[in-house]
Order: sequence, then structure tokens, then C-alpha cells
Amino acid sequence: MVSGEVFTAIDIGTAKIKTVIATFTEDKKLRVLGVGIAKSNGIRKGNIIDMDEFKKNIDDSLSEAERMTGEQVSAIYLSLSGTNIEVVTNNGIISVPHGEVSNEDVNRVLDMSQNGVDLMNKVVLKVIPESFMLDMESGVKNPVGMSAKKLEVRSHIFCISSNILSNIKKGIYDVGVDILDIYPNVLSAPEAVLSKRQKELGVVCIDIGASTTDVAVFEEGSLIFAAVIPIGGEHVTSDIALGARVSIDTAEKLKIEYGSVGFCKEEKAKDDEIDLAKISKNETTT
Repeated sequence: MVSGEVFTAIDIGTAKIKTVIATFTEDKKLRVLGVGIAKSNGIRKGNIIDMDEFKKNIDDSLSEAERMTGEQVSAIYLSLSGTNIEVVTNNGIISVPHGEVSNEDVNRVLDMSQNGVDLMNKVVLKVIPESFMLDMESGVKNPVGMSAKKLEVRSHIFCISSNILSNIKKGIYDVGVDILDIYPNVLSAPEAVLSKRQKELGVVCIDIGASTTDVAVFEEGSLIFAAVIPIGGEHVTSDIALGARVSIDTAEKLKIEYGSVGFCKEEKAKDDEIDLAKISKNETTT
């Protein structure tokens, strides 16, 4: 991104659709200009269940961010989550014709790593290299310019159902904006919260959404594992409602207001009493 250039990103989740309009300052720091949040009523676990409602949710989120900034958005970066995001790990290998690895060779071996992967009715969103091998030398991060006869890669391939993606893109285009690029949330979330140092030391990023949980594991700066698990916050809410015999609304309030993890001895030793009857009564009167 060029300093001062304004860009827009939309994150589509099961519970909310979030829009962020931002720019980068001269010292390369991200500056948020506007935010828009709308309920995600037209989509469920990454699948559109009501196209008209989906388009309205997108427009509501986008319009709120536009009003905050005065910007008229024409193109966006899109972040997708849901159980339809599939992650496959595979290897690819090619010969290096000129004896020195070029950018073209890297692109070829990444394409080759998709061979043997079942991509029937699927679209590849991203191919992320974990590490390269030059002849017998493993653990190479950037092979460009290095001498080798053979180039091998271990990569993580992120794909999505072509029909699902087509419907999502249609809904966004109908709102009046183009899509510059698409990122699986399991990749974009770590970029938002993890530092380069953390990735080098080794770290797990767990992003719990309404219906799914994204997991990404980094080691020595590289992504070594990624998965989308079909369990999220809504499942916790349902379990609370069942176990405490309260409504879903009451269970959601319990989860948000009282759900926490204590890290000090005092917090762990403390027992909180929750008046379920009072909470349920408040829910029915509001």
C-alpha cells in the first residue's frame, strides 16, 4: 500500500459483517478512518441463505463506514470465513532449467503443488508456501536467485466452493463495488494480531467466530498448519442455554457478561454467583 492511499476491507462472518476504511501513514502505521458493522442475517456458516438480505447487510455495513469518512468506496478487499473454506497441504517439485531460481520458477512450483488436490467445483483463494527445498537443501524461505537443479515446495492451499464464492461475489457486485482480492479469515486474522517476532518464535492464533473457529500455527516465521473448525461461539451459547435451562438470549448475555478466564490466583479463587432469574426477567422486559 502507498502512504496516504485509502483502502477498504470487508469481513464477512456469520454474526456480523464488518467494514473498515483505512490508510497507511508515512511511518507505515495503519490509521483507521471509519468502521461499519451490520448484522449478518443473510449468511450462515459462510453460505448465503437469503441473497436480498445479504446484499442489504453488505450495504448497511459499507454505508456506515462511508458516512463516517465521507469516502465513496468503489473497490474492496474481502475476508471470508466459514466451514466452506478448505485447507489442503501438498508438495510440488520442478526442474530449474537455467540453474538459478527465478520468480517464475517459484510461481511454477506453487502451481505444481496443486496437482493431485481435489479441486472439483472449487476455487483456489491462496497458495501459501511453508518452505522450499533446493536439491538436498531444506528449510529455504526465499529461493529466488539461488542455484539449484530442482526446486521443491511444501504449501498450504486454501480453496472454497466455486458456487458459494460466485454467490458472494454476485451479492457484493450488486451493491456496486468491485473486489480487489480475497483472503480467507484464517490467514487475515494472524496478520492483524501477530508480530513478525511472534511468528518466528512459534505461535498459535485462534479466532473464535459465531459458527466457526480459525486456527493458524506459525513456526520460524512460516505458516505450518491452518484449519477451519465448524464450532464457534454460538455452540457455547447453545450449551449454556441447555445446561442452565434458559433462553438463547439469556445464555448469550451470560456468555458475554460473565464468561472470562482468570489469570491470577485471586480471580481463580473467587466464586461469582449469577442470578439467572434476574437476568431472564431483564431479557423479557427489554
